[in-house]
Amino acid sequence: MVRELAVRTKAFAQMIGCEKVLGPKRGGPEVIKLRKLPNGDTTGDFIPAESGWSVMVLPGAGAEPAEFGLCRYPGSPHWNLAGACKIQYAAQNGWEHFLLCHRRLISLLDLWRDFGVDVKVTEESEFWETRSVEQLRERLNTYDRLVAAMAGALKDSLGKGPKEKQSRPDTLAFTPSDRERECGSVHPPFYPDCPNDPGPQNRNRTSFFSRYGPVNHTPIVIH
Repeated sequence: MVRELAVRTKAFAQMIGCEKVLGPKRGGPEVIKLRKLPNGDTTGDFIPAESGWSVMVLPGAGAEPAEFGLCRYPGSPHWNLAGACKIQYAAQNGWEHFLLCHRRLISLLDLWRDFGVDVKVTEESEFWETRSVEQLRERLNTYDRLVAAMAGALKDSLGKGPKEKQSRPDTLAFTPSDRERECGSVHPPFYPDCPNDPGPQNRNRTSFFSRYGPVNHTPIVIH
């Protein structure tokens, strides 16, 4: 069942135009388990998944890849996956490209929520909750101004001018969400509604839980 979700994720990512999709593969990202050393310092161990499937998706040029899937890790009875994805450099290719990358990631999260997975999303622009393009752009512009101020401070301290291109540190954090358009369109408000969509009330949301037990999909963080 988990592999089937990964396969559907790959097909959906390709359908909405993601630049590259790798997988499905067994397992997923390693998790870090912190522990104390005898001298009181804290260190961490990288723990691989014991089972599960995942897909790595690159939404577009300038963005980092994000992983989607479900895995089981030692010491936990739950299915879960957590990861990070930086998209701020996608803005170097223009606002429209940045927005497209952002929408693709949100649509993939919507897909996983529609699978019935418990999705948690943290995002500074609140785009996940509001789907407001205006608010997202306003937040991006705010970061542009912060970068310009930092570049000015560096110029004053180093006596050198900033580079012509500055990165736009938009920070997002999220985990999966709500609609798969198997007929060829994506969850609105970004794309048209699909007239053949049966609606969430007609989609099977029970088989995964009944067959695989507790599911937690912890946040994917996007910077």
